[in-house]
Amino acid sequence: MVLGGLLVGIAAVIVFSAVVAGTRPRGRPYVVAAQSLPAGTVIGPGDITVESMTLPLPTRRLAFGAEEDLIGHTLAVAVDPGELVESPMLVRPGASEGLRPVSVPVATDSMAGLRAGTPVDLLSVPQNSGNSSPGAVSVVLRGATLLSVAGPATSGSSTVVTLGVSTLAEAESAVQAAETGTVVLIEAEPGDGTGPGPPPG
Repeated sequence: MVLGGLLVGIAAVIVFSAVVAGTRPRGRPYVVAAQSLPAGTVIGPGDITVESMTLPLPTRRLAFGAEEDLIGHTLAVAVDPGELVESPMLVRPGASEGLRPVSVPVATDSMAGLRAGTPVDLLSVPQNSGNSSPGAVSVVLRGATLLSVAGPATSGSSTVVTLGVSTLAEAESAVQAAETGTVVLIEAEPGDGTGPGPPPG
């Protein structure tokens, strides 16, 4: 009698477990990186794949369920293999495609409030030689895209960032500004336009 009751109890537990497992929500397909993808990558068919997983609602709203939703889009940040691709990781809609990445050190203080995908203007603060007063701050580049933040440079007051620019002249302007002074980033406004130098008067 005792043994029979024990067997019945075990069977009931097994049936209950099977029912609970069957009612649990199953994972849904979401797009992840198939390999390491640096910032500025234009996503192609071999760059991403689909894996089944269960995501919380806030993350689910940012994820993609099909590879074709991402083909041709540009990454604003680097993505590791197997990492979920979310909409904030992409270059914002309307930004120039085929951006040319260029890395430069910028003033760390100027990074406050900026994130990957933000359009930025570059200002140059000339170095003070000690024998003369510092020169005027100048606009060296308008409408670049902040692609990624690599980390602190050798100096604690500067941070290395990767910017997306459209032309070699724009890349040259950014590098030249970093070599001759301190580069400061500010969030760009639509009226600033794009390209090297100050806005046309």
